[in-house]
Amino acid sequence: MSKWKEFEQLVYQLQQQLSGDAEVVLDASLPGDDSKTDRQIDILVKRSIGQYPIVIAMECKDYKRPVDVKEVEAFATKLKDIKANKGAMVAGKGFSQAALETAKRHGIDMFRFVDTQSTNWKVYASIPASVEQIFFQAMQFHFSDFVEIPIVFINPPHEANIFSPEKELLGILKDIMIKKWINNEIPKTSGVHFVEIVTNGFVGTPEHLCSVTIRGLAHVERKVFFGPLPVDFVGLKNEHGGGVLTRSFTTEMLDTAQLTEGKLAGWSEIDPSQAAVQPLLTFVVERGPSLGSVQDQD
Repeated sequence: MSKWKEFEQLVYQLQQQLSGDAEVVLDASLPGDDSKTDRQIDILVKRSIGQYPIVIAMECKDYKRPVDVKEVEAFATKLKDIKANKGAMVAGKGFSQAALETAKRHGIDMFRFVDTQSTNWKVYASIPASVEQIFFQAMQFHFSDFVEIPIVFINPPHEANIFSPEKELLGILKDIMIKKWINNEIPKTSGVHFVEIVTNGFVGTPEHLCSVTIRGLAHVERKVFFGPLPVDFVGLKNEHGGGVLTRSFTTEMLDTAQLTEGKLAGWSEIDPSQAAVQPLLTFVVERGPSLGSVQDQD
């Protein structure tokens, strides 16, 4: 298959995906009202709304250069001849400025075919994205309201079994804190957050319980990074209004470790309220506490 036929075929397949239940025909023909001859249409999209037929004609141009004004004028004449409701041109190398301005005067949509994985029509594409990294950096515990001191049988204290005031086992102290983090009972904002563990409960073993009140202190840090996220897709870039028409896209892998180390080009830490452009995608990365980040107070 020649390159230009492959181009038409790719645009046709994409338009089929975008057109829903409309009929899409490759290499069609319609009678010209003025010319009294059949006019060739690269891609024809047809649909009826009630008793009214809607006809959209698309012209594909895979030149080595941007499409110029003379091709747009010729297509505008063809659209008038076949009495199309709408016309669109699709080019592999885009359009000259004069061609874009002429198309706008005639109400013709202009698209550039883009395929990030192809050899012939490859482009680089990215979307604005942000990554929120939320770190549960450390946990501390505050013990109060003792009945007896020292609590010699708790070693280390964060591994102690905690019981309710009714002496029902609630779990291991550090595990209770982690569970509250997983259940979103601890704010995911930067700062030190107090967490109620138990009031007038008990710590120790069933054979030797000590009355105690325990509060947790969760040390949380939240950082937001913003930057370009490369994507792979096949689509039509709107040369008039911007944006891309596509049915799907795949993001490239984002290494959050490199992000934290400042090794991803174009990415930087930001204040979300100061962002000039809103991200299309936001990824949230949470990291829980390690056992080496636990401290106890009394």
